[in-house]
Amino acid sequence: MNNASSFDSRDAIKKAAEAIDDKRILHILSGVNGDLVAAEAKYHKSCFSSYTSKSNIKHGAFKEEKDESLFSVAFKEMASTIQSFLDNGRAYDMSSLLTMYQHILKSKGIDADSYTKQKLKLRMQSHFGDDIVFHQQFDKKKPELVYSSKISLKDVINSAALELHTSNKQVISDEANARNCIFEAAKIIKHEIKECKGISTRPLDVSDLNEDTVRRLVPNNLYWLLRSIIGPTLDIEDTSTIDDKKVLSIAQDIIHCSSNARVKPPKHVSLAMSTHYLTGWKQVIVLLNRMGHCISYDEMKSADASLATKVLAQSEEYDTVLPSNILPGSFIQMASDNDDFNEETIDGKNTTHVTTMVVYQRKPFGPEPKPTVKGDHSQRRRSLQQDLADVYEIQDFSVVGRRPTTSSFVGKINMEWYDGSTNEFHKASSMDKVWSLVRMNPRTSSNQSPTPDERQIVPSWSGFHSVLFPDVERATTIGYCPLIKGSSSEFSTIYTVMRNAQKISASIGQQDAVITFDLAVYMKAKQIQWKASREFKNAVIRMGGFHIAMNFLSVIGKIYAELGLEDLLVESGVYAAGSTSALLAGKQYNRGVRAHKLVGEAFFRLSWKAFEKWLEERPIEEQPRVAKEEMFSTINDCRKAIKGT
Repeated sequence: MNNASSFDSRDAIKKAAEAIDDKRILHILSGVNGDLVAAEAKYHKSCFSSYTSKSNIKHGAFKEEKDESLFSVAFKEMASTIQSFLDNGRAYDMSSLLTMYQHILKSKGIDADSYTKQKLKLRMQSHFGDDIVFHQQFDKKKPELVYSSKISLKDVINSAALELHTSNKQVISDEANARNCIFEAAKIIKHEIKECKGISTRPLDVSDLNEDTVRRLVPNNLYWLLRSIIGPTLDIEDTSTIDDKKVLSIAQDIIHCSSNARVKPPKHVSLAMSTHYLTGWKQVIVLLNRMGHCISYDEMKSADASLATKVLAQSEEYDTVLPSNILPGSFIQMASDNDDFNEETIDGKNTTHVTTMVVYQRKPFGPEPKPTVKGDHSQRRRSLQQDLADVYEIQDFSVVGRRPTTSSFVGKINMEWYDGSTNEFHKASSMDKVWSLVRMNPRTSSNQSPTPDERQIVPSWSGFHSVLFPDVERATTIGYCPLIKGSSSEFSTIYTVMRNAQKISASIGQQDAVITFDLAVYMKAKQIQWKASREFKNAVIRMGGFHIAMNFLSVIGKIYAELGLEDLLVESGVYAAGSTSALLAGKQYNRGVRAHKLVGEAFFRLSWKAFEKWLEERPIEEQPRVAKEEMFSTINDCRKAIKGT
């Protein structure tokens, strides 16, 4: 028992008693002059909560109006309508009764949209009393049921049995109709699958192994059927949470199985070849094929052999290998690097060290022409008579002898590209200065500081330029050449790569051969070009952009390391001491680029403050005519535009 020790509890009890007109409690309160604290009254906590609750006050305070108000008239009209149905054993749900009551009120000119089920329930309890029963269904989300209290359990069981018997007949009929509907849909889809034509595997065109080809292959009716089954809703317009890749994957399985493997979808060809490349296990492909997920092992080997036949036919025509997706008409450039497998051996020796070459070509505008098929693919083969290793035969080369003098290359470079006088350089510099100004957001006064809630809305240097240039460049076609069985550190291997790069360029009608190497291979490739300058006069040897940037980072580090740049990065907490030493030596690309961006931005802000101070110290007649307010307004407009994107 709790003591009534506060006036709040007294006021709550008094308010509840007055609201429900509880004569007994009001008499007790008047006997102690309303002072329950002095009378040392006691109560149960649960009783107090129940008595003063809103639902108790609302239920107790409700009484049927004595006067014939419009609400009472409308309710009596509804009650007289449902009374006979209730007596005959009919049940209503509260939602339908509320709708009926609201409709009657609206016919009398009363806005009843805000009328609730609880109010109607209280009114019905007051009017019908014990003659009706309210039953909450098992599903709490469904409305309560209202029926006569005269209905017995026997009546409910008999009614349920009769309804079950009727529903069973309906279910059997519905199942037959559903089965016929499914059968008709299957006939339509099966007919469309018979018209499908899969991709060719003799020879295999790698451009067919993409999602666009799959979409053209899968019939529309099959796609929409699976999309409706897999999707969360049956709404065709709802595409927010549907994974098309799963739909297309299952659709390809159905097409492959329905056609008895006659139609070969891109998924089944690519999955078999990639699994064989990654694992080398025949049994894995056999298991996937039996489950209908990929082509058979023999078909995979036949497709692989057809690709090799095409490569051999091209090598005989061009004396080199031209990837099938590289077409004449667009500029190409090549790149070569080492490919070390480093297998696990007992002594760590005799591991695989090969050299790979890749061809890059911008995709042309408009439709791409179909590649020319080389070689005889009329017969199905699992293997070849000729070894592909003969395609790239390593040619011996030595750089022994006198090297050309350094002076032979002086004056051969156009220094105008580096002196900062070109329009491209001025445009890029101006854009960088604009970024620094907009990001710094200078004020009309150097003493005016940003507000505490102001945050940086201008992105970093890379993000800023991605906003300025949102257009994505044309996609690049990548062609892979066969591996060269030789280490990229050998002069003979590099010479073979350079010779084949010239042949590939000549095969598509391109005069110059542009090939990119990393720093280690680049140095040896330049020695070969110097040694055989006439043979490689049309060869453009480039160092990769990554290694060029690493060299520039190293140069910047050497220039500024002794000027306190390392201490600045360490003391400011941007990087640790070890990371700072590595990035200044050009060993860590990402950290180095970020560090120099931060330092460059900090130096610009210091320069701007010094410029403002210098400008204030100049006499008015010596100050340049700068429209400050217009400049600040333009900077704010730029920031708003960036924030809007």
